[in-house]
Amino acid sequence: MCSKQYIFPVKSKNDVFCLSGTESMLSQFPQEKNISITSLKSLLAGNAIVDIGDEEYIHWLQLDDSAIEYVKRHLC
Repeated sequence: MCSKQYIFPVKSKNDVFCLSGTESMLSQFPQEKNISITSLKSLLAGNAIVDIGDEEYIHWLQLDDSAIEYVKRHLC
């Protein structure tokens, strides 16, 4: 089963609108950085973090196994 990719790395807010399908999307970018050390530790432990900031959707974010393995090999 092939899943559609919907999470992408970007370097700036402008980069978001270069992604296919975003031209008609509304945006609410936070004014400040929003992943704390606590959230980062949770991700690196294999857990998820959720973004409920838009008060409509729950955005579930979780590293896949290959990302966790990469961190273990390259940063530990």
